[in-house]
Amino acid sequence: MTKRKEDNLKIKPMNKKKKIIVVIIVAVLIAAFLITNVFAAFPVTTRNTTHWFYKLYRGSWGTLKTPRFYNKYTYAEYYCIQPKKDFPASTYYSSTNIIGSYSTRVKTGLQIILQNGYPYNYMGFNQEQARYITANAIRSWLSENGLSYQYDFMNLGGFSDSQLRYYADRGEIPNKIRANGYNSMLRKMVDLLILARNQSSYRDISMTTPTMTKSGSYFVGTATVNLTRLNQGYTVNSSLLPSGSTISGYTGNNGDTLTIKIPATTANANKSYSLSVTGSDYRNMVSLVAFSPSSSSQQNYQIMLGSNSAWYTVSESTSVTVRTPSLPNADLIVTSITTNKSAYNYGETITVTVKVKNQGGQNTTCFYVSWVSSFGTNTRYISSLNVGSTKTVTFTFTAPRYTSNK
Repeated sequence: MTKRKEDNLKIKPMNKKKKIIVVIIVAVLIAAFLITNVFAAFPVTTRNTTHWFYKLYRGSWGTLKTPRFYNKYTYAEYYCIQPKKDFPASTYYSSTNIIGSYSTRVKTGLQIILQNGYPYNYMGFNQEQARYITANAIRSWLSENGLSYQYDFMNLGGFSDSQLRYYADRGEIPNKIRANGYNSMLRKMVDLLILARNQSSYRDISMTTPTMTKSGSYFVGTATVNLTRLNQGYTVNSSLLPSGSTISGYTGNNGDTLTIKIPATTANANKSYSLSVTGSDYRNMVSLVAFSPSSSSQQNYQIMLGSNSAWYTVSESTSVTVRTPSLPNADLIVTSITTNKSAYNYGETITVTVKVKNQGGQNTTCFYVSWVSSFGTNTRYISSLNVGSTKTVTFTFTAPRYTSNK
């Protein structure tokens, strides 16, 4: 039988080093796959904290437990939105669209509570108290709006705003919840709930209108900027002010007093200009994200997630009119007259130096300065003199022969 060329080919065993490289590559790919899937879901850790309220449940008062829930990896804190279900136990959580099924009113209320509560605002309490207040305001809001897996003792919908404030100040919402010695915490929880109920405008920026007056070579005025729940501060747009204008006092924080300076020129006088400010906040509706457990018997969670990305930022703007006053007319005065000598002989040159200042409010066009004396009359032409500027003019004469009057 004739041998084929292929029969002479020998398969060499793979080099040991190459085997190791292949194994490493496969291991890396597997690890990458596992890491991707592990971090797509995460465990929620539970930690018990102080119970600041009591609840009336099944005819008896007991502590209102509000444990702290947080991401085991990032320590981001979560709020329970289905408190009747079991606490998490060795369960991984991943994002869910449960909040998408909520009404706009419910979602807006959640946003308002979170924006005014912990972690963005401690409300004058410590961290643990602020979180407890916020968590129970969320519970009350969801229960009042008929969301599933809520406790009836958290449903305060039968009380008006004024009733809730009245009872909270006294430490107990009848047949519902009561404070464990901290009435102010119960009142703050009620305040958050009422904010959610009213769906009021919860962001704002305002700026006072400056009164401009002339000071030196500028028109100067001040404006105070006030922010309401705009956690990224604000920016100033002064592009519509005239060239040479400046703004000082800016920090980007609430309560800034801005000093506006506009060059005091004829062109800028008696004019109106626009100055605007824009505040921003990344806590908005699209930041409401919910997480669901792998076990349906356990609680769902939601958190207000912030982002600095432009598409998550919401803004509020306002503008004011900056009105400059009219300038007073030019006002020329002689500030000094000097001579080069105190006494002269006949035939000597007398030099008289005169300084003229424009102390008025506008630049001058041309004018004349004249010296009139027994020596004669001399005149100088001045083309212009700006506000606050001084012009030096000299006149020369020949000293006359002295003649006695006797």
